[in-house]
Amino acid sequence: MNASITGSIVSGCGYGTIPGAAQPNLKLSFFLADGNKYGNMLGHLDSAMDYVWTLSGGRMTLYPNLGKKSISGDDIIFEPGSAYNLDRKTLHLADWDGDGRNDIIFVDGNSLNTVAHVWLNR
Repeated sequence: MNASITGSIVSGCGYGTIPGAAQPNLKLSFFLADGNKYGNMLGHLDSAMDYVWTLSGGRMTLYPNLGKKSISGDDIIFEPGSAYNLDRKTLHLADWDGDGRNDIIFVDGNSLNTVAHVWLNR
């Protein structure tokens, strides 16, 4: 039940849109508190939401949804390293490639043009 986030695709520019999204009704992650994210990271057939805790530097820890109001585990699924200066508020979870599992999207608004960096969940 581990999610593995690999690869990097740089694409897109412009405000208010995410160019290259496989699905026109792309559902972004939502926040209940700073650092809390919920999304279908494991491709649950019933679209159940897993809990993802995001630290200030971007590291993400997955707590899979086991159903019946239960979560388990604490696998680190994303460690951006020093190559990126990430703020957890600019990291989002969404199914970028339409495979049923949420991917990680970093929206960099500090560059000359807004750029989306995508790490696909494989």
